[in-house]
Amino acid sequence: MSRPLDPVDHFAALGVSRDASSSEIRKAFKRLARRFHPDAGHGFGVERFHEVQAAWAVLRDPDRRRAHRATLDAWDPPGSPRPPPRPPPHAPPPAPEPAAPQAPEPERPPAEARVAILASLAQRGGRVLTRIPLRQRCPACADAPIARRLCRACSGAGVLTLRVKAFVTVPAGVTDGERREVPVELELYGASVRPVTFEVLGGAP
Repeated sequence: MSRPLDPVDHFAALGVSRDASSSEIRKAFKRLARRFHPDAGHGFGVERFHEVQAAWAVLRDPDRRRAHRATLDAWDPPGSPRPPPRPPPHAPPPAPEPAAPQAPEPERPPAEARVAILASLAQRGGRVLTRIPLRQRCPACADAPIARRLCRACSGAGVLTLRVKAFVTVPAGVTDGERREVPVELELYGASVRPVTFEVLGGAP
């Protein structure tokens, strides 16, 4: 008799063990929700984001979490011989065990942002809503550099460049091609000062 389909493993969807604490589960959810948000331009599709949300809806509640773990343990009791668990759908392939600890990589410079604005805004200054590139370490292979050549998320680069919604402060009197360090308010990531090159449309102010 063929075996029915395995139940959904919400622990695996968040990348935590079945013994994970509420704090560990909350941290994993927040990290993955940012990584796979539809506006982040990660390329995995909205399905992965929905998987993370569905897992959080179950595991955030202690009673539902215990019931879910009991279902999984009844299906595959701890210590029973079974093949390795399948990765959740749309997740990057599991990384092999790292050979040895490696020195941390140097910080990468922020991605260069170019923002197009109208001549009138360049003259008076203000704020503009746009998308700017944000460079991050690849979450799929960040902790296992040896596996980067197999990583489908970053194609082995070890870094992802996302295009994130942001409010950019435009200094009054900025000219075409001018590069300034200006305040930038990034959606989900907060405010910071970043280098921005402005492209003035419609002639010089």
